[in-house]
Amino acid sequence: MSLRSLKFELVKVALAALLAGMLMAGCKRQPEIPANAVIPAAADQTLRGSSPITLFSLEPLPAANARTSQTLHGWNVLGSQQLVESFHRDVSQWDGSTGLCFSPRHALQASMNNVTYDFVICYECKKVEIYEGDQLLATVGIGGAGDTFNKFLDAANISRASVPEPLPLLRRRSRGSE
Repeated sequence: MSLRSLKFELVKVALAALLAGMLMAGCKRQPEIPANAVIPAAADQTLRGSSPITLFSLEPLPAANARTSQTLHGWNVLGSQQLVESFHRDVSQWDGSTGLCFSPRHALQASMNNVTYDFVICYECKKVEIYEGDQLLATVGIGGAGDTFNKFLDAANISRASVPEPLPLLRRRSRGSE
């Protein structure tokens, strides 16, 4: 192996390690979701019986990088809108897979009998964290892409967090280009 090839291989390994570190640093939480995970009964009953339900647009950057004054479970709130259904459909369409990150861009809040439940949603990672007050009750999977929520937010002229571009994959250079 030539010195040039060795340097190239070392650079590739260093870039791969750097990329892996960046991906791991971007992950806030990595909860395991059992295949039979369900929305807790009291939270589900409140969600189905509550009126109104509030949809939040979240910035997935942690609140430490605050762009707004309002936060929800550590995430910046970009705006909110009253909403009714579509969440249950997406939860029922979960395919069992999840991502390693948690970068929520949506949340639902429902209250009944002086109890408030928050459903912090990451469609990108296919996870929902369910809170009663400040206590995390459960994490469940979700399918769909959040299109219905995005339409509600757009119709109410509420800003949405941008979705980052995928990172380019490292490609092996052809022998002729070395």
